[in-house]
Amino acid sequence: MARLDGDFTSPIIAAAAQVAKAVSARTFFAYTSAISDIQALISGIQPPTQIVLICQNPEEETLADSMEVQKLVVPDFELTRMGQIKMATLIAFSQQLLKAGDVFVFLTGVAGRTSHDLLPLPLTEESLAHVISRVRTVQDFLERPLVLENPSTYVTFAASTMPEWQFLSRLSAETGCRLLLDVNNVYVSSRNHDFDPHEYLRSIPPDRVMQFHLAGHTDLGTHCIDTHDGRVVDRVWDLYREAVGLTGGAATLLEWDARIPTFDEVHAEALKARDFVKGNSKNQSTQEPSEDLSGLVLGSSVLGTSLPHPPHLLAVEAE
Repeated sequence: MARLDGDFTSPIIAAAAQVAKAVSARTFFAYTSAISDIQALISGIQPPTQIVLICQNPEEETLADSMEVQKLVVPDFELTRMGQIKMATLIAFSQQLLKAGDVFVFLTGVAGRTSHDLLPLPLTEESLAHVISRVRTVQDFLERPLVLENPSTYVTFAASTMPEWQFLSRLSAETGCRLLLDVNNVYVSSRNHDFDPHEYLRSIPPDRVMQFHLAGHTDLGTHCIDTHDGRVVDRVWDLYREAVGLTGGAATLLEWDARIPTFDEVHAEALKARDFVKGNSKNQSTQEPSEDLSGLVLGSSVLGTSLPHPPHLLAVEAE
């Protein structure tokens, strides 16, 4: 991770302090390795916002202790900026440094390269061994299993030696992690990469699936983009029905993150999913939903504008 040195430190800390104040942040997290002047950070962040220094090695823990601020110890390996935030957030919740509803700010430093967070992996034995090692490290640290989601992807790798469903199945078998099966992502990726989504669902170990995700997407004819900005299409509902039948059902999250309509419309879409779980309908696009929402979560952003994922155009393989 790059460190904020010299002339960068003061303006970055000042800007971060302004953000924390503007959003009434309860907690301000900063990676110790990213800041050369920890005292300036402590002086710049004003109460009631509390500072938590994120430490990746014993030397950083000693520094945090000497500054008499809270610390959060995380595994010491390289991550993207978004990965740094996700890792620290997960551990902070597990240690009750964060709770539901908290507003918090992260200062992660200046990474050498930042890209879209859902970049695919080459599906190889080497990649699988790497991910298995990472998952075991985090699970050992947290003392609980992770739940990992299948992404939507827009490019594949020529070096890949196995399909994604085999990669995830082996990952789960080797680590004991659980799976979050995003049915819309299965459909989007199947369109982009020309595989059979039914084979994908039949190949995932059903006892490992802990949650389903559903969402709308943008169909551009030659490819689909996972935009979460509309209704779930009939083909995804069909795949969801199949997935529920294979697994016996699991908690379901309906995601609607952009172009968000009225609550009643989103609510009605979520109720369709409940009827699929109950097996009450053969064609939910035309049936009236029931009113029971147990086991379902409505997921949306606070923004009403469309913020689609980058449209990587995609009949290509990366070497």
